[in-house]
This record gives sequence, structure tokens and C-alpha cells, in this order.
Amino acid sequence: MGSERPQSSSDTKSGESSVTTGSIQISYEACPAVGLAVHISGQTLRVILNIVRTISDRRGGGPSVSDEKSTKTTAFDGLSPRERQVLKFVVEGRTSKEIAAIVCVKPSTIDTYRSRVMTKLEINDVPSLVRLAIRHGLIKL
Repeated sequence: MGSERPQSSSDTKSGESSVTTGSIQISYEACPAVGLAVHISGQTLRVILNIVRTISDRRGGGPSVSDEKSTKTTAFDGLSPRERQVLKFVVEGRTSKEIAAIVCVKPSTIDTYRSRVMTKLEINDVPSLVRLAIRHGLIKL
């Protein structure tokens, strides 16, 4: 690794800040519901995973870090962590606006996640989504 110093920047209007070193950029912003929302690009995440793997290898193993998908065992295994999070809020009856405030994104982004979840689960309406979530123990009555 070189001796390049990280560059920091802040946008006082949006409250977003970022740190950049070479091609790695991590941005973050204050989010009242969760404290701090961190945004990491896919490329940056791959770099971080490679660093963790290298450190693990040099220390003689340890827990495996993998970005490979494991074998699907439930209906929800094909969902990303964010899609699972949105699914949970949707089946709890929260609106897109409420969910967006919690996870610090726009309501239209929540609508996109909801649509992806329903497509992946091959479900056409929210009541069917709720029934599936109950059947698989995601929520309790």
C-alpha cells in the first residue's frame, strides 16, 4: 500500500461527507433513524473484501469471508439484505414514506425494492406477501 493520504469532503447542505483514497470512496451522512448511513460502491466493497481475505490468510485462516451466494433453502434466500429489510417493514404495514425515513432513502427507492421483492418471490399483491411472510415465520400474528 502506498502512503497516499485520504481526502475528505463535506456538503453542508445535504449533510453528506465522503472519504476517498485512490479509487476507494466511502460516503456517509447523518440519518436520524439509524445514526449514520454509509454508502459503499460495489467496487469499494470488493476491495474491502480482498483486504479482509488477505489479512485472514496472513493470520492463518479464521472465518471465511465470501461474496458468493449460498445454496437457497427458503423463499427469502434470493433477497438482498436491504430487500429483506424492506419486506419486513412492508409486511408490518409501514408506508413507503415511513420506511424511507427509517433507512434514509427516497420513497421511490422503497417502491423499487418492494417491486423487486414481489417479482423475486413471484407474488402480485401485498396481502399474499404478508401470508408468505407469516408462513415462513418472518412475522408473527
